[in-house]
Amino acid sequence: MIIEKVELTEMMAEREERAFLQAEMLKETGLPLVSLSMNIAGDIKSTPAIEFMFKEGLRIFENAVGAEPVKKTVRSGKCGPHALLCYDLPAQFLKDTALGVEERLFDFDVIGTDGIKLSRPEIRRCIVCGGPVTLCSRSRAHGLDVIKEVTDGLIIDYVSAIVSKMAVEALKEEASLTPKPGLVDSANNGAHKDMDLGMFLDSAEVLSEHFRRFFVIGARSDDCIDQLIAEGIEAEKAMLNKTRGVNTHKGAIFSFALTLGAYGACAMRGGELQERIVSLARGKELRGVSEGTHKGGRALEEALKGYPLAFKGAQILAVSDAYRALCSIMAELTDSNLLYRGGEEALAFVQRESRRLLLRPDGLKEGLAEMDKVLIEKNLSPGGAADTLALSLLLRKL
Repeated sequence: MIIEKVELTEMMAEREERAFLQAEMLKETGLPLVSLSMNIAGDIKSTPAIEFMFKEGLRIFENAVGAEPVKKTVRSGKCGPHALLCYDLPAQFLKDTALGVEERLFDFDVIGTDGIKLSRPEIRRCIVCGGPVTLCSRSRAHGLDVIKEVTDGLIIDYVSAIVSKMAVEALKEEASLTPKPGLVDSANNGAHKDMDLGMFLDSAEVLSEHFRRFFVIGARSDDCIDQLIAEGIEAEKAMLNKTRGVNTHKGAIFSFALTLGAYGACAMRGGELQERIVSLARGKELRGVSEGTHKGGRALEEALKGYPLAFKGAQILAVSDAYRALCSIMAELTDSNLLYRGGEEALAFVQRESRRLLLRPDGLKEGLAEMDKVLIEKNLSPGGAADTLALSLLLRKL
């Protein structure tokens, strides 16, 4: 996304257009109307992070209302996102619901059937000092730079908490997917004797705060690889402490650190996600292979390419299921876990069998179950494919 500054004349024209749409929807439906926009200071009104926060706020509000709007309009652009929703429900109920959802940057207005906006029971507070916002605004008590800094902090806090949950969910969904050839799932421990599904789920949960920090680090600065490396080391320590020394998620920590850091940068400053991942990976490469969550090798090679198989997996997830995504990844990935356990022959076997399964018109799940038995017998585990699938699941959520 390219982030654009908005001119005052453009904002004034946009507000006139919104007022016109509100009047038209009120006239057409004869029902109360809810308006949601974002309170963003300065000349940048739309970034991926602002859009993310807006969509999440709209989703939470609609869920809280518990009914479908009779008419709904959502618009997005350089002047910022905006939603108008008409409900066949009492205006006061809609106002109370909006107040229950409202964060400090959300601007909910509810207009009754008489065209009058419902008043707030309490005055809106300044995001900087907590005082009455009207007084601070009139007196210009705080400079624009301070307001923008506080605004950015509120956005980063809000989005990072949601992104962290998405990352944990992605790891848990990958771990729970059953069957997975040679890997821990809900049916068995695959070719592993020192770990089980419960350990994977606990490990994912303990990484939550570190995932949040990966995003925050990238959101705050482009030149952040050293901070990501340091946070990755702390994440590994937390994982190993929780699992009593068992490596459940080292590969995922590495790829999630780069991806969430890159996503944080994209969210706040725009750009293309894969390009930012590659840029961070190059920074990691320059630090030498002995630092950070991995010593380099194939994990870094995949990052330097921008995780193409993970992005391909995310595209598959958009139209199919995780079984097909996993099978596609196993068919192409040069999996270091397979090379370590069985060499080139093991890698070739798994890739060949995965390609064969992808050609089956149906029964992919059954085929993976059969393959699971073979890999357990051969003591083979495509752990790199599991990490890549987890990243695909995260990318799909983002």
